[in-house]
Amino acid sequence: SGGAITSYLDALSTGSTATSGAGMASYADAISANCDADQPKEECATAITSYLDALSSGSLQPASDPAAAAAITSYLDNISGVPATAPPAASSSKAVTSYLGALSSGEVAPPSPEAVGSYIDALSSGSVDTPSSVGAITSYLDGLSTVSTATSGAGISSYADAISVDCNADRPKQECATTITSYLDALSSGASQPASEPGAAAAITSYLDSIAGVPATAPPTASSAPAVTSYLDAMSSGEVASPPAEAVGSYLDDISSGSVATPSSGGAITSYLDALSTAPTTSTSVAKNPPALAKASTPSGTGMASYADAISANCDVDRPNQECATAITSYLDALYSGASQQASEPAAAAAITSYLDTISGVPPSAPLSGSSSKAVTSYLGALASGEVAPPPSEAVGSYLDALSSGSVATPSSVGAITSYLDGLTPGSVATSAPGSSAGSSSLDALQEQPNSSSSECSAPASGGSYLDNL
Repeated sequence: SGGAITSYLDALSTGSTATSGAGMASYADAISANCDADQPKEECATAITSYLDALSSGSLQPASDPAAAAAITSYLDNISGVPATAPPAASSSKAVTSYLGALSSGEVAPPSPEAVGSYIDALSSGSVDTPSSVGAITSYLDGLSTVSTATSGAGISSYADAISVDCNADRPKQECATTITSYLDALSSGASQPASEPGAAAAITSYLDSIAGVPATAPPTASSAPAVTSYLDAMSSGEVASPPAEAVGSYLDDISSGSVATPSSGGAITSYLDALSTAPTTSTSVAKNPPALAKASTPSGTGMASYADAISANCDVDRPNQECATAITSYLDALYSGASQQASEPAAAAAITSYLDTISGVPPSAPLSGSSSKAVTSYLGALASGEVAPPPSEAVGSYLDALSSGSVATPSSVGAITSYLDGLTPGSVATSAPGSSAGSSSLDALQEQPNSSSSECSAPASGGSYLDNL
């Protein structure tokens, strides 16, 4: 097929110049001989796994044996029903090349022969689609390693089948959301386990990567695979509750529109979905805040999505932390004043979580307990309820710097965040009655401190952040 040719040529470009020598063609020969429709799939799985182990150990590079990549691609395309005349986009070629490169670099670990055999069986039966990205492969194989007691039985492939059918660019996203939610409910109730149906994780990953615009040749770090695996594990363990289909649908819409980035961790998914389940702020919420904060405006003035857009644009590892701090502070002010609500803009919570996890070194595949997700959600809820007051942007900037340097750990609770910020902003806990000045923001606390006669330390009348007045 065209994919087999592409895999061969791509493999030649993935590493240093291929070296010749005795045995160099043996892996390709073994795969070609054993990965045949007339041979048991277990023999093919063993041959492929031997090659993957060699790549992972560093004893071989993809460029040293490009025929092996071509043989694997040809076999996967054949058993999954890809016509020989199909365009390269329909082939597993790009996914295979990226996966082999990730193995060679040590980015992913080699799977067991049993896992490879299961994947081959799933492709043959049609319960898993031809992989369109490296994430589709890693999600399946990672899913098999999450629980040691995978069970078999009637209907085991039904969730994966349903997700593959309904999560399609030609189908309404709400159908996909309903199907994914059914699977999440099964995980939450214990009726299914990630390891029982790795094809479901692969199908979800493939769909998220597709609507988020992740290229088929992107490395595993660009895929949603680690985040999906982490989230499904947390769902199965009871660490998070299954969301309603409407929340999942909203998440799919925001990823598709680009207002939410491809999730880099399970926490980024959880923060978004948890924000949607937060109770709306009461109609009297503005009364508890000073007039200056009640006037806080959205960063772009274009509506509800602007806070998330501003945070996503400014909270980037290539930008100064203070720019991110200013964007986050604008959102915190809006929550506190009642100008925005968590449920109105879940993408903002997801963007904050993703950034905190990134700068504090949380691996994409880390369990949800290692993410800042729960702490961020709780803190935003406390701000919206008036339980705490928003900090000035320089306090937020200091917190981001501390997370980046490692002097402060990834927050595991709301108290971890408030303790740091309260230490920098005296009087930030809003304990007063609604409408009173004693419960005003930390901006007012700074303004009332002795020796703060300079106009540079007063709260700006516009309700912006502290640094806006400098």
